[in-house]
Amino acid sequence: MRPRSDTLFYRAAALAALLLLMAAPPASAQTTTFNNRADFQSSLSSFVVEDFTPTAHLNIASGVLNSSTTESGLSPGDIEAGVTYSVGVDPSLGPFQFNIDMGGTGLSGGILDGLRLGRADHPLTVKFDAPTEGFGFDTSTVVMGNQFTVLFNFADSTSWAKTFTIPAPATLAFFGFRTTGAGITSAMIAGNERSFGFGLDNFTFQRGTVSAVPEPISLALFAPGLAVVGLLKRRRRDTTKG
Repeated sequence: MRPRSDTLFYRAAALAALLLLMAAPPASAQTTTFNNRADFQSSLSSFVVEDFTPTAHLNIASGVLNSSTTESGLSPGDIEAGVTYSVGVDPSLGPFQFNIDMGGTGLSGGILDGLRLGRADHPLTVKFDAPTEGFGFDTSTVVMGNQFTVLFNFADSTSWAKTFTIPAPATLAFFGFRTTGAGITSAMIAGNERSFGFGLDNFTFQRGTVSAVPEPISLALFAPGLAVVGLLKRRRRDTTKG
């Protein structure tokens, strides 16, 4: 007959394995698309709207825009914290590649656009300081073309990509993206077949609230299992010596 200490040891090991499974990272994120701004905003517990200032700031030559940017008349804090927008500037394409411009059909005030940029070879990258549950923006065919593609990277190392059609030329369109599970860490946005590869206004997002690592409660559950196994192994070793 197996000694009682051995039985307890294997039971504790099984418990520890079960707790390890409970602490495993969540399944891949699921993404819902919104075309109604009010519905999208109501799905978030909080959100920030970036209007890219009410005036033009032409040619952000570094290709990087965030709350610390001081190029082209911008001051720290003009851009909402929590997001960095960037493009791969290509000197061969000339000036005014990455700009805060003065509107377009259906868009008002400053809009973020890229002249001859933003297509598949030079997409706009949107990187969040911490994983976020969702973001959205207004656009139109005037600045984005008839279609655009978005690629998401999630905190669990998965990704998701899809191409969207922008309705009715010269009208304002909203696209929002809400994730469950792992949060969005970054997105790449590419328009097609326009001199302006992208054009965004009223970029709306929830500041990072999703943990990119296993939740502390899961780790707290796993730790006692390891402690029990260690204790029983030591007790078993002491019993053997005796």
